[in-house]
Amino acid sequence: MNCATAGDSPWMVQPMPEALFEWLFRGMPRTTVPRRHVVFQQGDLVPYVFGVCRGSVEIYILNANGRKKTLTIHGPGSMFGEVFAFGDMMAFNTAEAGQESTLALCPTHEFVKRCEQNKDLLQECLRLLARKVRLMASQVALLALTPSSDRVAWVLSAARALRGDSGRTLSLTQQQLGDLAGCSRVQVARVYRSLRNHGARFAATGAANVKEL
Repeated sequence: MNCATAGDSPWMVQPMPEALFEWLFRGMPRTTVPRRHVVFQQGDLVPYVFGVCRGSVEIYILNANGRKKTLTIHGPGSMFGEVFAFGDMMAFNTAEAGQESTLALCPTHEFVKRCEQNKDLLQECLRLLARKVRLMASQVALLALTPSSDRVAWVLSAARALRGDSGRTLSLTQQQLGDLAGCSRVQVARVYRSLRNHGARFAATGAANVKEL
């Protein structure tokens, strides 16, 4: 297997079934990019559907003032950019490597062709798109209706739930929490102080140890 086994994704997006991931990106070129490499950005025409073989890729949006809101983080075995294969739309978000990552690149026309050839792949794509729509709707409601302190707590709770019973610890820096919750580091720091007062524990780096929350 050329790509890493589908594994953990620290925020929201779950990996595709391994067999479908392998089938979709079979014979496609791979590229390794450094941390913080911008794969595409808002306003770009995106020529590929990307599969994460190793590492992670953060998907976020920026407003006119440069304020960042993280939407999803893709881990090994997940794909992104598929929505742009079904129309000549420009990217409405930015994809950036969260660490050194290896990506598989499937041209959008080939992606559509493979979806037409494989009913299971098409169903998986529709399922993923439906989940992303639901995710966007929940985040809009969260930002519009929920105080920032509650948003930070919600992010921590959701991140912990994704770990399930694996026993592994998920660390999120204050900046990452702010990007996910749509608030500033100052607001996150206030929530940290409140959580500490209620017995939560944090790593020495200032990252939240979700296992202990």
